[in-house]
Amino acid sequence: MIRRGIGPSQSERQSALFQMAHRSTTVSDTFTGVNGAGWDATKWKATATSTTPTVDIQSNAARIQMTTGNYSWVYKDVNLGASRHFLMTCKLTPPAGEWYLVLNTRVSARSPNLHELEAGYYLEISGSGIRISRFTNNAKEVLADVAKFAVGLTRVKASTIGQVSTLKIWPDAESEPVNDDIVVVDPTPPKQPGTCGVQLYGGAAVTTYTAILDDFVVRTA
Repeated sequence: MIRRGIGPSQSERQSALFQMAHRSTTVSDTFTGVNGAGWDATKWKATATSTTPTVDIQSNAARIQMTTGNYSWVYKDVNLGASRHFLMTCKLTPPAGEWYLVLNTRVSARSPNLHELEAGYYLEISGSGIRISRFTNNAKEVLADVAKFAVGLTRVKASTIGQVSTLKIWPDAESEPVNDDIVVVDPTPPKQPGTCGVQLYGGAAVTTYTAILDDFVVRTA
C-alpha cells in the first residue's frame, strides 16, 4: 500500500515511535573541522566509489565531489552495524546537472552494478523529484515518487521502520511540515537487517558535481 503526502496511520506511527524510542542508538555528525579533513572514521566506514572523489570537510559541512562523468557514484556507509529500523535527517545543498542523492537503508549487500543494491531501499532526492525504491535480489522496483524538488539548502528526513518507509524535504528556512511527502507501507520488505549510508550518483553529461551535507543524524533499533 502506498500513500502520498500523508503520514502513517496512528497505529503504524505509534509502533515506529516505540521501536525507535526504546531500543535506539544514534550516530550524528555536524562535519565540523578543518577544510580538507576527512569524515570522522569512528562514524563512517571507508568510501566506496567508481571514480576518484573528494569526500571531505568544507566550511564545516560535508562535501562529496566527483570530477568524472559517465555515471560515477560515491557511497559512504554509516559505522553503525546492521539493523531493520532507520531514521535519518540531514541538510542538503543540491548539485547542478543530473544527480541523485540517496539515503540507503537496510542494505544487505551491493549489487554487481555497484551503485545499486542486492537488497534494501533507496530513499532518493534528485533533480527529477523524490522517490522510494526497493531492491530485491538485485532488481529495483520504484514504490512511489513525487515531483517535489530540492532548491537551495534543503532539509531531508527519511526513515525505514518495519514495513513503513517515509521521505520528505523542505526548505531550510521553513519549519518542518507535519506530513511526509511519501509514505510507503511495503507488505514484502527486505526482512534481513542491513546497514545504511549516503550515496551520490552523477550522470554522464556532468563533469563535476558536488553535494554538500550537514547535520546528519541516524537512529537505529
